[in-house]
Amino acid sequence: MRFGYVLCSLSTLLATVVASPLDMSVIESRQSASKVPAGITILKCTVKDTIALTFDDGPYIYTEKAIDTLNAAGMKGTFFFNGLNWGNINDYKPTLERMIKEKHQIGSHTWNHPYLTKVTKSVARAQMIKVEEHLLKLIGRYPVYMRPPYLDVNANVLGYLKELDYRVISRDVETDDWKKDPKASIDAFIKSVNAGNRLVLAHDVHKETVEVLLPAMIKEIQKRGLKAVTVGTCLGDHSNNWYSTVVRKV
Repeated sequence: MRFGYVLCSLSTLLATVVASPLDMSVIESRQSASKVPAGITILKCTVKDTIALTFDDGPYIYTEKAIDTLNAAGMKGTFFFNGLNWGNINDYKPTLERMIKEKHQIGSHTWNHPYLTKVTKSVARAQMIKVEEHLLKLIGRYPVYMRPPYLDVNANVLGYLKELDYRVISRDVETDDWKKDPKASIDAFIKSVNAGNRLVLAHDVHKETVEVLLPAMIKEIQKRGLKAVTVGTCLGDHSNNWYSTVVRKV
């Protein structure tokens, strides 16, 4: 009898689940619950004793090693990805899936890295929505956090991004690692962190960054007893609010 009752109950539960459509309003309410404002340039972490290591311009051939290095240190990172820049995002589905599984954060860096102040509103929207479309196909979601290429924004661009509900992330620690001078980047990182800055900009597309700068930054973070977390976490934003599944058109 008990076995039959369990089977009957299980059948009822499965029938209910199958019959019930996905309630998109629940997902949307989670996203709208974010206290991090959209369409405003964010320069600093707000949660005490956290630091956010962020990486732009990937995914690329060094991204997996960056993840390995962060994981080995028990740290999380945020990666602002382009659709087509150093690499093609469609070639990196396993990397994207791994980042979601291992609780790193994916952000948008536009499709192909334009100066957003130099393009029209329609082009700017297309740059964001094209990334959304591809990530929906690859991992079933897209980020609502973004970093403008070259940190290039003005009031108009921020307005476009606010309409799309994007959290616009800048930085207060500039490593200038694109110059490929790891010693100078390490010195710049130390100086800025000593001044109390915690939102770090680097690039996972450079070998020197991943193999030299990142381990050095990790060492300095550990010395100071800071917790390296995602941007969302350093802003006090729950991970439910980092992504959306709502399909949009240009």
